[in-house]
Amino acid sequence: MPSSKAAGLVIEYIPNRLYLASYAHPPTSETPFPYPESSSRGSPTKRSQRVVDVPLTASYKSGRQAPYYFSVDDTLLYNAFHHDFGPLHIGHLYRFALQFHDVLGAKSNESRPIVFWSHSDPKSRANAACMLACYMVLIQSWPPHLALAPIAQVDPPLMPFRDAGYSQADYGLTVQDVVYGVWKAKEEGCCALDNFDLDEYERFERVEHGDFNWVTPHFLAFASPQHTPVNRFLEGSEEYAALPKTLEEVDLHPDLPQPFKNVLRHFSERNIGLVVRLNSPLYSPSFFEALGIRHLDMIFEDGTCPPLSTYTAKLALVEQAA
Repeated sequence: MPSSKAAGLVIEYIPNRLYLASYAHPPTSETPFPYPESSSRGSPTKRSQRVVDVPLTASYKSGRQAPYYFSVDDTLLYNAFHHDFGPLHIGHLYRFALQFHDVLGAKSNESRPIVFWSHSDPKSRANAACMLACYMVLIQSWPPHLALAPIAQVDPPLMPFRDAGYSQADYGLTVQDVVYGVWKAKEEGCCALDNFDLDEYERFERVEHGDFNWVTPHFLAFASPQHTPVNRFLEGSEEYAALPKTLEEVDLHPDLPQPFKNVLRHFSERNIGLVVRLNSPLYSPSFFEALGIRHLDMIFEDGTCPPLSTYTAKLALVEQAA
């Protein structure tokens, strides 16, 4: 009988149908799988899901069809800044949902267990668990506590995500935090994949295309474009007169980098009325103002929490703009 370690860590999500697993080596039809003898449960329970005392049966000896294994470890990749490793973004979740839909709907998989697996390192395990739990909340409409129940007491515990910075991380974002955040976004109508524009998301989230994402239908987050000089130009000055004041002039501007042009065009086309800069001045706000977009600076040290006065002032501005 093979050992538990050989079988990997297998977590049951839907009895006899859906499993989350991690393996040191890619699984095959010969990989031992813990087929349950019988199960009357229709939903996950909040118990430890370690494969330690479940009889392990090699699929090729069990008389049952081998599980269908699939993974996204090598296809949906997180672009790390430093020691950060996830969570994967909404575009990844959308692609995962499309692939998972095809896997579940395939006629050849009707009577087979479906095993979504990852490599056994802590980062891969956390990203896979987060992806599946978010899918169950967003697509299958599971409440977050049920989506998290199978992994609540998993051993070893899932690694928390960390900030994309060079400094020591003093706050860990857990899988639970992300799943409840996705659930809240869904409840507020901010996260709906039925009208999600994958092409637009993947285009503009790239640094060379502007590096920005819509957080809600009325709120956009973006990384600062870079262009010199960074000072504000006085109206009536030669510098102000030379600013592009139409999208055609933006496109024809000889000095603006393309990511900055993409930001200005998108913001103007989507009728964004206010830009609040939180980081260091890396561009002139006059480029926004010349297009009729209000621009304010509320700068605080990157990687820290803003003072309460800054936060409340920013909140008031956002409410006014909305």
